[in-house]
Amino acid sequence: MKPFSCCLNPTVIAFVCQVFELNFMIIDTHAHLMFEEFSDDIEGVLERARVAGVGKIINIACDLKGAKQAVAMADAHEELYATVGLHPYESASINGEMLAKFGEWIADNEKVVAIGECGLDYAKCEVPPEDQKKAFRMQLDLASELEVPVVVHNREADEDTLAILQEFPDVKV
Repeated sequence: MKPFSCCLNPTVIAFVCQVFELNFMIIDTHAHLMFEEFSDDIEGVLERARVAGVGKIINIACDLKGAKQAVAMADAHEELYATVGLHPYESASINGEMLAKFGEWIADNEKVVAIGECGLDYAKCEVPPEDQKKAFRMQLDLASELEVPVVVHNREADEDTLAILQEFPDVKV
């Protein structure tokens, strides 16, 4: 049997669950609610998610500023969780101080649930591949040390992404 994916309108899912008295929660595992387009309506976004049956949202960071915002938003909203990490577009800026801050947030806040969005992007990213690989490995090393999963970004870099992930067999993706 081949696996398949299904995309349904969350409002339809919520209605079906109510009619048939089904009890489960939808979790949005990849949101970027700290992006500017949501800044004026975050309460509205969260309310619409609740109405649609979304019970939890993982807010995925792409850079240090976004990570700080994601952590603050998770602290302010029961249904939000955060990740901390650097997207390949930002990978040239990685340094030890930044990784220490990510580690501090993870250690101090149970709502910081993963490192990411990290990985490789050979299609749109202007950062050289070797710099992306270095940042990816550094974040995977931190994830291994702290025993947290990672959220991986991969665009036209399948072989290198898989090869690097295999260097860290204990890290959950």
